[in-house]
This record gives sequence, structure tokens and C-alpha cells, in this order.
Amino acid sequence: MTNDRERFLRFMRAMNTIDGEYAALMHGLRVKESLFVLLYACLDEAPRSQKEICDEWRMPRSTLNTAVLEEIKAGNVTLVPCGHKEKLVTLTRKGRAYAESLLRPILDAEARIARTALTDAFIAELESVGREAKTAFSAVGKASAQAESEINSLNLEPAR
Repeated sequence: MTNDRERFLRFMRAMNTIDGEYAALMHGLRVKESLFVLLYACLDEAPRSQKEICDEWRMPRSTLNTAVLEEIKAGNVTLVPCGHKEKLVTLTRKGRAYAESLLRPILDAEARIARTALTDAFIAELESVGREAKTAFSAVGKASAQAESEINSLNLEPAR
């Protein structure tokens, strides 16, 4: 592969394949993405705030908040105050059992994938690509906003 565009398309297709497999899995399990993210994020890791989960998983806060409220009603999640406005999301015993039963087959499959296809070096490279994408795409967004601002400052009348 000699062309940068072709290389990036190949990369994006691979990422989309992985995302698509998770989406198909959630669809088959009849689980909303927001519930999956909530349970997945809370199962093995230290309690985190909704903001932290949303930032890490790139999910709108209102979307995750809906899942949190539903799971509070179901008795699967509690919120623990930890700061001015922040609350830590924690699984109840019932919620941990539910998350474990729902996610265990997925986590086992991920472990098999990790053993056969993931190396620390490969993951480090992906993390590097993620940082590079954040920097590069942030610059694109700033340039677009600047260009739009300059166009708007011209006060051109629409063509008739």
C-alpha cells in the first residue's frame, strides 16, 4: 500500500469492522449502546463519574444519563457524591451480577482476541494514532471555524 489515502481507508475499514461487530452483538443481545457502555465501564474499573465515562467513550452526557437513571430504577446502579457536582457511578451487587452475566461472554471473546491478535506494541501504536488524530482533526476544525468566520465577516449579499 503506497498511497496514504488507501492506507487510511484500510485502517478505517478495520476499525469500522470492529465497531460493527460490537453493534451487531448489542443488537443481538437487545442491549442499547448506552447500557453496554455503562456496564462495561463500571464492571472492572474503579468508580468513575458520568463525565469521565462520557469523555472516554465519546458518548453524549444526556444519552448516558438516561441509561444511568434507568439502571438506578432497576436497582443496578447507585450514584455516590464525589465533588461539587460530580457523582461516581457504581454498580450495586445486583448490577454487578447483571453486568457479569451479560458481559462475561464478550469479555471472554475479547480475551481470546487479545491473546491472538493484540500486542503491547500494536496497542501503543493505536494509542499514538488516536493522539495524532485528535491533534490533526482539532486543527482541521479550528481552520474550518476560522475560514467560516472570515467568510461571514465579508458581509456578502446572497446571489439572486
